[in-house]
Amino acid sequence: MTDFRDRPWNVLFPPPARLAAPLLVLVFGVAILFLNYRWTLADDLARGSAVLRAEATATGRRLARLGANLLTPGGVAALQADLSVSVAAPDLALAAFVDADGSILVSSARDLSDREARLTFLRAATSLVQPSGEDRVTLSENEEQLYAAFPTEGTDSWVLLVYDRSATLAAARADALRSLQWSTLATGGLCLTLWAVLHYGFALRIGRLADMARDFAGRRALLVPLPGGDEVADLSRVLGQMAGDVLRHEEERARMETQIMEAGEAERRRIGHELHDGIGQRLTAIALAVDGLAPVLADRPEGAARAGEAARQIREAIAETRRLSHGLAPVGLESGGLAQALENMAAEIRSSGGVRVVFETDQPAPACSTEIAIQLFRIAQEGLTNALKHAHPAEIRIGLHRDDAGLTLEVEDDGEGFAAAPDGPEPGPGLGLSLMRHRAQLLGGDLQLCPAAAGGTLLRCVVPFESKT
Repeated sequence: MTDFRDRPWNVLFPPPARLAAPLLVLVFGVAILFLNYRWTLADDLARGSAVLRAEATATGRRLARLGANLLTPGGVAALQADLSVSVAAPDLALAAFVDADGSILVSSARDLSDREARLTFLRAATSLVQPSGEDRVTLSENEEQLYAAFPTEGTDSWVLLVYDRSATLAAARADALRSLQWSTLATGGLCLTLWAVLHYGFALRIGRLADMARDFAGRRALLVPLPGGDEVADLSRVLGQMAGDVLRHEEERARMETQIMEAGEAERRRIGHELHDGIGQRLTAIALAVDGLAPVLADRPEGAARAGEAARQIREAIAETRRLSHGLAPVGLESGGLAQALENMAAEIRSSGGVRVVFETDQPAPACSTEIAIQLFRIAQEGLTNALKHAHPAEIRIGLHRDDAGLTLEVEDDGEGFAAAPDGPEPGPGLGLSLMRHRAQLLGGDLQLCPAAAGGTLLRCVVPFESKT
């Protein structure tokens, strides 16, 4: 299994938009929500502290004014009742009056009366008592307790207050955390919705469009526009129009190329027939006339020798003309079909000596249309020429067979092959190979050039079979 670290960055990045966009929204959304949670909570706590300080100041000064009742009969009981009402306020946990020695005179908690304040929950508040008699309000380090001390009016006693915000702060934090959780869930739902929109609305449709484009590139299948009125549908319609234009241009080009090749083939046949029936016949007549000079020049040995040499050269010219005419207008294509033409070509090469050419075919030989026969014959002719020119073979096999795949033409040699022949036939885009492939494409077939199993080169062309009509 390949480690992702070994993969190029252009494969790993950027990720698909349908994943990257929701992920970025989720990451940044959660980060913003968390920061907002921290800032809002801190602001709420600070604002709550300010409110609590104001409340403690107001409560402490109110109780300090009531402290004068400590000197009146029944005043302690009245203050005890007032303190009991005061602690009903939020976060006020304990309130008490203490004397200058720190003893509790009156407390909202009755069991603390007459006890020393420094030995009770009022210990932190007693540290705020100053000889100057100034009001002191202090918030502890954990910001959950607030302590206040206020001198009473007309006496040397103090009002001590203890506020406990732990429950309020816990509730505030719980509410803020609950809000963060719901906001995070809502952001996650939004990201999921965004992913669904990008995935089903765009990514899948763009993927289908890419598949259709690949099918068009491979099989030239028409692009069917996608439904909808969005940009993807517009793009599919534009690509469909472009694909249609490309197919029409290719069909027109193929038609023109076919007409050009048919015209060229007809011209070859015409020239071949002219060579065979015109120049060839004239050369044959000249050869006969020269042969007729032999009796006339019987008493002139030098003239007879020259006449014989001329007759020999004329016969060679006749043979060369016949080979040219057979190459331009293959004997057998019109009379015996493709198999006969290939057999004749193999026989001509065998007769020239040096290379053994074997032709193999089914029995009976498959018959095909004239168009297929001409193109396959030219492919075999070019393959034989390349093998004789570059591979230096001792034997060449030509095969023509029909199977389920279609009509198969093979030209196989035992020559040097690709690696051993630097100037030999290459599987690259040479002119002869390009022309052979173009002929195969005109028939809707496929041409392959590869090393043969026993060495040498194998040329195989497979075209859809079409019986001769």
